[in-house]
Amino acid sequence: MGIGRREFVQMGLAGALAASSGPAVAAATRLYGEIPARPLKILILGGTRFIGPHMVREALNRGHTITLFNRGKTNPGLFSDVETLIGDRDGNLQALEGRRWDVVIDTSGYLPRLVGDSARLLAEVVDHYLFISTMAVYSSFTTRFMDETGPLKIMEDTASEEIKKYYGELKVQCEQVVQETLPERNTIIRPGIIAGPGDHTDRLNYWPVRVSRGGRMLAPGDGSDFMQWVDVRDLAQFVIRCLERNITGIYNAVRPAAAYTIGDMIEDSRVISGVKDLEVKWIPLAFLQKHGVEPWDDLPAYMPPSPPGEFSHMFAISSVAAFAKGMRARAATETIADILAWWQAQPEDRRKSLRAGLSVEKESEVLAAWAKENS
Repeated sequence: MGIGRREFVQMGLAGALAASSGPAVAAATRLYGEIPARPLKILILGGTRFIGPHMVREALNRGHTITLFNRGKTNPGLFSDVETLIGDRDGNLQALEGRRWDVVIDTSGYLPRLVGDSARLLAEVVDHYLFISTMAVYSSFTTRFMDETGPLKIMEDTASEEIKKYYGELKVQCEQVVQETLPERNTIIRPGIIAGPGDHTDRLNYWPVRVSRGGRMLAPGDGSDFMQWVDVRDLAQFVIRCLERNITGIYNAVRPAAAYTIGDMIEDSRVISGVKDLEVKWIPLAFLQKHGVEPWDDLPAYMPPSPPGEFSHMFAISSVAAFAKGMRARAATETIADILAWWQAQPEDRRKSLRAGLSVEKESEVLAAWAKENS
């Protein structure tokens, strides 16, 4: 996304102010071209898995004070200089009692019962509650450029807490609990696929890492299908901005729609990785499905617009509202380059097998079938 003359001038003025205000404030002007609001006391529920650490770093860089609340089981000691309160959202919130924060970021809310407990306890001691939801709350993606008013999923079994089965439905209820408990003092962020260094799911990682390994590679369609995600660092920056500027409401948090294709992804990954022997075989989806290869499950972070169906425009979601409030999206090439750099820094055992996408054996099997049919 280009920078216009007006934004350039604003960035220059903000940079001059920041230079006289210390390195933390200077760092805070890099993306938005403005100095942050007053320092905030921020409570983060969770904060040590994937998206949380990026939010912690962004907040610290912008001069805020952080408190973490979690069970102390995931990456303990990751932020040794940050106050950490140990507890459990399921029945052990005592560590939060008798304290006050300006704002809270809920990165770990999946069950409305537990989100309700946290929201009710914190409603009296925070001014602003920001809840990290998901694009999975939408009941269908049949409308291109769907915005935040799209239809939401309805919970069939209201007593169930099966997160894996009712992930989107439960998130809808979590959103509603936050909105009802802190009316006009809440922000709901609905990210799509979250990507970037540190992603333990390997959903978007699959494509640049697979490209970097070279050889004959299977790819779906003809390269023109769109992909859409949010870089975890862009998500973190938007979250902190919402808190600083008291931005409330509901926002889809993804890169601009219809701006980047799977063909772009593979070509950019080839250039960035420097691989020389890559041979991409673009194979029609019908053939792939005939051989047991499905979008999303076997081809992660990919969903074609045709044939028309429930997920046709899953990667053509409108994020106009978020961008109007100051969200930004770094170049896709930066995300790809940083994913590859992070991947190469992982232990050898971690790099042996991606956690998403086709196995080497399955890919070879389908490529051989395609070659036989088209020999």
